[in-house]
Amino acid sequence: MDDATYTQQLTRECRRLEEDVLYTEKGHFTAARRLRIVHLALGTIATAGAVIAGARAFSSGAGSKFAGVAGLTAALVTAISTFAKPQELAENHHQVGTRYAALRGRLRRFRELTLLQDEAEPGAHQVALEAFGRPEGEAGHGGPEHPTLCIPGGQAKRRGGRGYLQTRSRQ
Repeated sequence: MDDATYTQQLTRECRRLEEDVLYTEKGHFTAARRLRIVHLALGTIATAGAVIAGARAFSSGAGSKFAGVAGLTAALVTAISTFAKPQELAENHHQVGTRYAALRGRLRRFRELTLLQDEAEPGAHQVALEAFGRPEGEAGHGGPEHPTLCIPGGQAKRRGGRGYLQTRSRQ
């Protein structure tokens, strides 16, 4: 394979990897946004339930059942919020999304700058590109799982038959 074809294949693979990183990055940012909304909703429901229970408890007459239900609702929602920790999960997804954004920038610079230079030794560009796809070098390593349902059509796009680093080695 000649040098031009080899560089074109590396460039195509780099674009594929950039696209996968982009979808993963956006998925994490979307998950963070949704979890922040869940956190806000749970907090609002818990606060409203506590306020209603307190107001009903001090009012005269009927309404003690309603106050009990409001109090139980507030307690249940507070417990869910405490154990599910949506705010903490949102922060984790946001941090991973930020790392994927940085990885996407490094991939773009690699494609636009490094691939244009002559290789110091044969296969060096391919080795460098493969390093971007290793799990230990992945932006999400040690973070929350990728949210598969956060971007409509994202899974279909990812299942398009294109895998990571399907370049051929130089011969």
